[in-house]
Amino acid sequence: MNTVLDDIAAVIGFTATLKLVAWFGEGISNLYVPAMAEEGQLLPRIIGMSAARAMSKEWPKKHLNVPRLHNYETELRKRHIARMIDKGYSLREIAGQLQMSERRVSQVKEELRSSGLLNDLTEAAQSSGQPQTPGARATAAPARPVAVGGGNADAARVVSLPTRRQTLTVTRDKRHR
Repeated sequence: MNTVLDDIAAVIGFTATLKLVAWFGEGISNLYVPAMAEEGQLLPRIIGMSAARAMSKEWPKKHLNVPRLHNYETELRKRHIARMIDKGYSLREIAGQLQMSERRVSQVKEELRSSGLLNDLTEAAQSSGQPQTPGARATAAPARPVAVGGGNADAARVVSLPTRRQTLTVTRDKRHR
């Protein structure tokens, strides 16, 4: 059975359908298809005149509910998790970076393993020459010095933290020692 996006893509093509999803795919509003596509209307400005005319011919004066590409987003996230696992990231690191629970990352890891995708990605990466040593990341970041202290020069100390997209803020108050 075709989805709404399959039907739209069959009429206007893949690229124009992706543009519709980007503009109308949040489930907030329906897409109104005019009886006749004309210059200056929203639909032709987004997807082009020929695609808008094709939609007007197929669905004149109709409201279409354009869904999000949720399945696509889910698959991208799974691929991202598989690549991070392959590079040696822990479940906790993956969960933190992707803003997911460790339990969900573990579930996705098991789904990938049971479907054979985790092993296939590892083999594909090995054939491309990427390092696959467990625990060793292909893009290891250098440590950066971070000053830690409560504003008092003699109370401050410097520690090295791995460079990541995460920010660590540490404060120390003498009253709470």
